[in-house]
Amino acid sequence: MKTLNFYKKYNGKASDKIHRTITGSTEHECWKKLMKYEGIRNLTYCKTKFATKPGTTKSVGTTLTVNLKAFTEMYLGTYIATKTKNGYEIVLKNGKKMAFDKTGLQVDAKNTRYANRIELA
Repeated sequence: MKTLNFYKKYNGKASDKIHRTITGSTEHECWKKLMKYEGIRNLTYCKTKFATKPGTTKSVGTTLTVNLKAFTEMYLGTYIATKTKNGYEIVLKNGKKMAFDKTGLQVDAKNTRYANRIELA
């Protein structure tokens, strides 16, 4: 499985903001999915409007897309979780790691009463 981050092109240069992240079995399949989402029929035209920056392609083995929720069930965001021996682990944008058990409850919370939860996206 491949995960690609797509960026919109402005004046021939890719922007810094990720437009869409797509997972597929091959890079070509990811481009086809992007074309479907954007309503574009021509692959060449699609590649003139979008770019993948070097180093954004990564292999996905035992990962899942999950929704992170606070203890109040408030939605906090969508993340890619890595399956571990005891459950799941996600990496936040600031580099911190959060561990969850197999039921989706946060293991490394300071207070178990305020533990976050994850659910499949």
